[in-house]
Amino acid sequence: MTFKTQKLQLLAIIILLQLVSINGFSQSNNETNTLKEIIFKQDSLMFNAMFNTHDVNYVKNNITSDIEFYHDKGGKTGNNANDLIKTMERIWKKMDAGEKPWLRRELIEESFEVYPINNYGAMQVSDHKFYERQADGSELLVETAKIIHLWNEAEEGWKLEKILSYDHKPVNYFSFEINAALEQKIESWMKEYKVPAFSVGLINDGKITYSKTFGVQSNGEKATNNTVFKVASITKPVVATTVYKLVDMGLWDLDEPLHKYWIDSDIANDPRTKKLTTRLILNMQSGLPNWRHLSDSGKLAFIFNPGENVEYSGEGFEYLKKSIEAKFNRPLESIVQKMLFNKQDMDNIRFWWDDSMDESLYAGNYNANGEKYKTNKYKDALAAGNILATVDDYLKFGVHILEGADISNTSYTEMTTPQTFLFKDMVKYGYGWMSVKIESGDKILYHDGRDPGVRTIIQLYPESKQGLVIFANGDNGDKLYFELLKELSPNTKSFVDTLNEVRRIYKAEEKTKKQD
Repeated sequence: MTFKTQKLQLLAIIILLQLVSINGFSQSNNETNTLKEIIFKQDSLMFNAMFNTHDVNYVKNNITSDIEFYHDKGGKTGNNANDLIKTMERIWKKMDAGEKPWLRRELIEESFEVYPINNYGAMQVSDHKFYERQADGSELLVETAKIIHLWNEAEEGWKLEKILSYDHKPVNYFSFEINAALEQKIESWMKEYKVPAFSVGLINDGKITYSKTFGVQSNGEKATNNTVFKVASITKPVVATTVYKLVDMGLWDLDEPLHKYWIDSDIANDPRTKKLTTRLILNMQSGLPNWRHLSDSGKLAFIFNPGENVEYSGEGFEYLKKSIEAKFNRPLESIVQKMLFNKQDMDNIRFWWDDSMDESLYAGNYNANGEKYKTNKYKDALAAGNILATVDDYLKFGVHILEGADISNTSYTEMTTPQTFLFKDMVKYGYGWMSVKIESGDKILYHDGRDPGVRTIIQLYPESKQGLVIFANGDNGDKLYFELLKELSPNTKSFVDTLNEVRRIYKAEEKTKKQD
C-alpha cells in the first residue's frame, strides 16, 4: 500500500467516523456529559501507560485484538494488538537506552470532544501536545497533533479499537533577539510615532537575555535601564500573583464573599455585594464597571449580576484591594513588597510616588503629538494600575512567573489558565492574565497597560520559557511595539495579527449597531 493510499484511507475513516457520530447522536445531554467523563478518564489512563509509565499490561488489557493505528507521517502501524505492542516496546527500549527522548503527551482539554455511537461505543476527537524531556530534567514542547480514537464498549469494559493520529506539526522556537539593525528600526519608529522613551526586555530559556532603554527622559537626559516608567494595568498580574500566594498559604479564599471584609458605600444597599468574590473579580465577572468616574452619576454601581457576564473592571481590583487591606489591617502594597518584590530582588518598583522615588529618573508621559502631559504624582496605591518600575525589575517578575511563581502546581495551573471570553474565542481572561489565540497554538500569557502617555505590555510563553516586557511613554507606544512584535518572532507576529483582527471585527460590529 502506498503512502498516498494510506492518506486517502485515513481521510475516509475520519469522514466515516464523523458521519457515524452524527447519525448515532441520540443520547441526552446528561448521558453525553457522563460519557465524556468516562472517555476522558480512559484516554488519560491509556496515554499515561503509553508515554509515562510504559505499562505494557495496561495497554494489552485495554485495546481490542484487532486494533488499528494510523499515523499521517508513519502510515499504518500493524493490523492487531501484537503489532502495536511490539512497536511501543521498541520505542520504550530506545527511550530507556537514551537513544530516543522521553515523550509526554498533554491533552488540550478545551479541544476534547466525545460523540456517542449507538450500540457500539464512542468516538473521541482531541488535540494534543508532545513534550520531550531534556538532559537537565526540564521539558520542551516539540510537537502538536490531532487524534481520533474509536472506543468500543465491550462486556469487560471500554477498549480502544482505532487510533488516528494526524496533523502533526513540529514546534519551532525562535529565540527572541534584537540586533543592531532592529535597534535602528526601534529608534526610527520612536521618531515616527513621537515616543520619547522606549524600554524593552527579553527572556529566553527562562533567563533575561536582553534589556535596553532608548530615547530620553522627561528631564531631557538620556534614558537608561534605571529610567522609571508608569506601567498602568500590567499592575494587575502582580496583584493576582500575590493573591495566589496568600491562597497557597491558607490566608485567603478565592470563593469567600468579600462583603465580610469590605462593602463600598455606593453599593451598600445592593444585595449583589454578597455575591462578590475574589474569583469573580480576577476573572472580570464582578459586574462592576471599569471606573465609576466614567459613569453619568460618578458613583459605583453594578452593570450586571456578578458571575453572569464578562466586563473588564478596574473597580473590581480596587474592591479586592480594600477587602484584603481590611482583613489584614495593612496596605496592599506592603503585602506585595514582602511576598513578592523583596524575595525577587525587585528594588526599583513601587505602587506610588513614595519618598524613595527619584523624579529625575522618571520617563514622563507624552501625547500622540509628542507633547508632554503634566506628571501626576499620585500618593495612593491602585491594585488595577499605576505601579512605577524599571524594565529590569518587571522582567524579574516575568521570570518569576515562568519559574512557577513559588506557588503550588494546582494554583499555578489555575492562575495561568484562561477562564472567560473577553472577545469571542480570540481573547480570553484568566486570573489576572489575558490569553490570545495564536497560529502555533502555543500558550501565551499577556497583559497590557494604557493610560495617557503610557503603553506597556508583558508577554510570557510558559512552554518555551520565553517572554518580553515593553514600556513606552507615549500615546502611540502600542503602534511602536506592534511594529517590533511583527518582526521579533512568528509567535509575536501572530499575536499582532490576532489583535488586529479583533479590532477589525469589533469596529465592523460597532458600525453595524449604529446603522441598526
